[in-house]
Amino acid sequence: MKLEVRGIYSTALIVLLLEKGFEIINPTRSQVERFGLNSRGDADVNITDSNDRHYIEVRGESEVVESIIEALREGLEDLIVLRPIKGEKASMARIGFPTEAKLKLDEFRSRAAYTVPWHHYCRAGGEALSSMVSFAEDLVE
Repeated sequence: MKLEVRGIYSTALIVLLLEKGFEIINPTRSQVERFGLNSRGDADVNITDSNDRHYIEVRGESEVVESIIEALREGLEDLIVLRPIKGEKASMARIGFPTEAKLKLDEFRSRAAYTVPWHHYCRAGGEALSSMVSFAEDLVE
C-alpha cells in the first residue's frame, strides 16, 4: 500500500505507518533526510492536513483508507474519524487528533527528529506559533 504523506503530522505519521508496513512514496526533502525514502510513483492514498490543521484528510482507495484508519487506531488511543456516510467504507476520511493523540504523535515524531514538547498542539495552533516551533527545532538540529 503506497502512501503520499504531507503536512504538519507527516513525520509522526510516517514513523507509525512504516512500522505498520505501509510504503511511503514521493517523499519531500525532509522525509528523504529523516527516513532515507526515495520511492516514486502513484499513491494508493494521499494524506494531507485539513485547513484548520486539527485533522488530516485521507483520500484514495477505500480499502487502503480503512487500513490506515485501523493502523492509526492501534497506535493512537483517541482519534476522531469522520466519514461521508457513517459505517460505510469510504475513499475519504477526516481524522482528528485530540490533545492526547497529539502528544502521542510527538512521541512518534521524536523517533525521527528533535521534537519540542507539545509540538503538534502548537503547530496546529496557527501560523505564528507553528513558525516558532519550527525555528526552535531547527536551532537544535
